[in-house]
Formats: sequence, C-alpha cells, structure tokens
Amino acid sequence: MSSKPWTLQDTCCSLFPRGRDIKSIIGMKWKLGDATARFNSIQKEGPQIHAEIQLMMYLAQQKSSQSSRQEPNWLIYGYIGYSKKSCYLCNEFIKRYDPVFRTRGSHGALYSQWTVPHLETSGDLGGASVRIARALHQIEQELVSLARKDKRGKTQIAAVKQSSVGGSSCATALPGDKGDTSKWRQLLISSHLDEERMRNIRTLFGWC
Repeated sequence: MSSKPWTLQDTCCSLFPRGRDIKSIIGMKWKLGDATARFNSIQKEGPQIHAEIQLMMYLAQQKSSQSSRQEPNWLIYGYIGYSKKSCYLCNEFIKRYDPVFRTRGSHGALYSQWTVPHLETSGDLGGASVRIARALHQIEQELVSLARKDKRGKTQIAAVKQSSVGGSSCATALPGDKGDTSKWRQLLISSHLDEERMRNIRTLFGWC
C-alpha cells in the first residue's frame, strides 16, 4: 500500500460524491490555488504524539506486561491530563479507548499533526492493539461524517499551544454548541484520513 499523502483532490473525491468539483467544496472564500497550497503545507507537517496519547500507550504497555498470575504492582487512577485541557482528538480517543479514563475536558482545537504511534512499533500491547484500532476507526467515521455535512460557518484558525513536545502550531477550533462546520475546516479534518496515518488501522483489520 502506498504511504503517499493524499492531495486535496484525493481527499475531496474520497469524502464527497462524484460530480462535485473542488471549488464548490472549499467554498467562495478560498481560491483553488491558495487552498491547494495550504492543504499541501499541512500535509508536510510532521505528525506529533500528544502527551495524553504517550501516557495511554505507556499504560497499555505496562498492563500488557503484567502476568495474569501476578498482582499488579501499580494502580491506575482513571484520569489523564495535565495543566491544560486536552485537544479534541485526544479527548475523543481516550473516551473511546477506555471509558474509565477521563480528562479535564477539551478546548476543542483540532490539530492536523495529531497521531498515535504505529502499533507495530509500540511494543507489546496485547489486546490493547484492537481497542486502539477500534477507537481510531470510530474517530475516523465521526470525522468523515462531520466533513460530509453541508453546513455553512466561519472558519476559526488560531495558534493554540500543543499538548505534546514540540511547541505550538496552528489548530482549527471546533465550533461551539451550534455545530457550525466550515468548508475549510472539513478539509483540515479530512487530512487525518490520509493512508500513511491510517495504515495501522487498515492493516490490523485486514482492510488493505
């Protein structure tokens, strides 16, 4: 399977019915050249594993390494967080991976660099591998559903401090309770669906 990142055209063809041209999808605010350049810029940004995800992977490894005949020598408290609220994807992943865990909540920002470690390089995760893949697949389905909703709204892009090692980056804030979805935010969301970042899910479930 090719790990080449999707182009703007690839993403639009995957998310929307045939016959829809790219211009009608990105909306009047964006010129096609500007939208393509912005999308390509996002695709070149390296993936980042946020602190919450690193901690969840560590706990999964520790739990898997415990023998079923041994009493655990540590106790997990069902709270994942630090001084800041979690981003949208971290919060959604934790809820779906294990409802026992909770966070301080989510500030609603969505980062194009967000990812989890490839399962094959994450050590012995035991049965957690299936739960991780299932959680990611559920998030993928939700983001695709959001991207396909044809609603109008203002795009809100702001510099938000990342919750992972590596400083800050531009994030797209999810809208409030009114559920506004902008065309460009939909494209940012869909950037998470490129084959490179989802190949561990497809491989695990035999979709490739």
